[in-house]
Amino acid sequence: VLEEDEIIVETAIDLKVFDFLHTVFLENKTIYKEQFYLQRLHTLITDFLVLMPNKVKELRTRGDETARTVQVYAHEGLEPPASLTHHFEHLLLTVERFYRDNPLGLELALDFWCPTDTTKHSTIYLYGIPSKQLLVFMFPHTVRLHPFIREQHLQEQLYRFFAASRHWFVWSLHCRN
Repeated sequence: VLEEDEIIVETAIDLKVFDFLHTVFLENKTIYKEQFYLQRLHTLITDFLVLMPNKVKELRTRGDETARTVQVYAHEGLEPPASLTHHFEHLLLTVERFYRDNPLGLELALDFWCPTDTTKHSTIYLYGIPSKQLLVFMFPHTVRLHPFIREQHLQEQLYRFFAASRHWFVWSLHCRN
């Protein structure tokens, strides 16, 4: 990843790209009717997770700090500062919203799961899995029930998304055998 790419990504994040995707772009029903748009956005999301792991980690760290600040202010009965960033929360909401439905049957959410070695009944992952799939696979496991997700229904939405995509992955493996 070039320094110029990092600057572009940082600028996009500062301009609230994930908030825009979640609240404006993904609310357009036309997007879900076009395979090209779905695959392109899926590629952008997964490439961001794979090619910018340090940026994702930074967003998560800042999200943790925001969650702690919100909790402290709530404990004191005060409103948290308006200047707090919610970029990681918006990233998660974007992922959840994008993968929630599967109107064209593309099953893009399955990229978040890797096959396990089922012959030994273990959870050791097979060698030779592409590194992109491994990095994308790690994402749901790092965000489950993140403390900044204050509302129970958001936790439930993310859990349902990850559980459903995992269920479809296991089912698809079963059907292949």
